[in-house]
Amino acid sequence: IRYNARSNVFAKALPMVYVDVVAKSLQYLRSHPELRERMWQVAKRLQNGLTSLGFDIGDTQSPVTPVYVPAGDERIGQEMIRTLREEHGIFVSGVAYPVVPRGVILFRMIPTALHSDEDVDRTVAAFGKLRDAMKLDLSLKPSQVNR
Repeated sequence: IRYNARSNVFAKALPMVYVDVVAKSLQYLRSHPELRERMWQVAKRLQNGLTSLGFDIGDTQSPVTPVYVPAGDERIGQEMIRTLREEHGIFVSGVAYPVVPRGVILFRMIPTALHSDEDVDRTVAAFGKLRDAMKLDLSLKPSQVNR
């Protein structure tokens, strides 16, 4: 491949302040392995709690926790996000079609070492209330669609 000056119009290195922050963050994490261990404890507690309620979290191997919900349409998914945020103080981001199959909303949560067991329990309880209030049919496993 030949170098073409026009192809690099948008190429740019990260500002050094970003690189420095990432380097210092990694150094801090290496010297505090208990933070990584705690993050995994929190993630597993969240994931186990959600699956015990019947929610589909797929086969995640990450602390980032997906929750596949057969919601019907985007409007219902947006209402679910609003309910979790405004009524329960739970922040989730939502992903809809075409990233996931039609009729499915994918919620994503990122537990951290700073979340308490009470935070996790409150989150799991909020999902249980949402499931019951919206009469969600969790017998389907949307994460398995299109595999």
